[in-house]
Amino acid sequence: MNTVNQMIEQKFWIRFELGLDPLNNSAYFDEMNYRASSILKFVFSNDDEVHVVNRISFLKGSRLCELPAMSRYFKSKESMRNLTLETIPYEYDESDIEFLTNEFIVKTTFQDIRNSYLITALGNKDFRRKPRVRGNIYLLNVTKQILFHMYDDRGCDVYANNKEALLPLYHKYRKWILDYNRIYIDGLFGEGLAGYSENEDEKRLRQTNNEVKIKETQINLYRVNTFHIIHSLEIPANESIQFEEETGQTGFSLTMQYKESNTIIYDLVKTEALALIDYQSELMSLYAKKYRGIYHGWKIERSN
Repeated sequence: MNTVNQMIEQKFWIRFELGLDPLNNSAYFDEMNYRASSILKFVFSNDDEVHVVNRISFLKGSRLCELPAMSRYFKSKESMRNLTLETIPYEYDESDIEFLTNEFIVKTTFQDIRNSYLITALGNKDFRRKPRVRGNIYLLNVTKQILFHMYDDRGCDVYANNKEALLPLYHKYRKWILDYNRIYIDGLFGEGLAGYSENEDEKRLRQTNNEVKIKETQINLYRVNTFHIIHSLEIPANESIQFEEETGQTGFSLTMQYKESNTIIYDLVKTEALALIDYQSELMSLYAKKYRGIYHGWKIERSN
């Protein structure tokens, strides 16, 4: 089996959020570059053997795609001497026989990769900006058996053959984990929200409340619908320190709104599309359950 596919299918992965919706223009790309570079340098060392894999798909029977300009990703010309090419089944759906994928592989060391340039090119993938990559690029760390895939400006995935290899990364950059996948990822490492879930009645009630509230806002979820989404949670005072520590390691901003002798009211805010309210409200419901509190629901404020 293809090594990249094999690592992806192991299901040991962490997805990180790179580009942040509230940021604009250069600030957005600066944060994206900072996060991607930090993650990459944390899991790769200079002497690690790395395979830079550039996949480009094409319609079967058409003229094979030309060699992508991969030499620009390396500091020396020596790396390109280790270029190999293999044609594999269509990377998005192996059962689709109408398409094939060319897999260009350059074997090198991490220290010879122009990381900053490559990350910029990956971040520009969906923009009319240069530099820009063609196809998908994976960095396979052969030494540590870790796979890095920055799919575009929004985020990146890091895979390994076992969860222990990813545990230091999980602890180091827990705050950058994409909150949409946080419940699954916490469960994978047995920390955070691992072991907490809604029963069917709780889930049905929460989703019904969301539907009613969305209808009240009269917002069309099929159009641009980015807002500051503000969640209200009531947490017992004796659980507040642990609650603040854990939720402070998410993409939500935490603010204490009201304090009594026995309870504290918190607002947790994230600027995001209202269409994603289901996953956000599920997270809040589980944090309330874990810390023996009450989730009072959400409201929205315009983000501009």
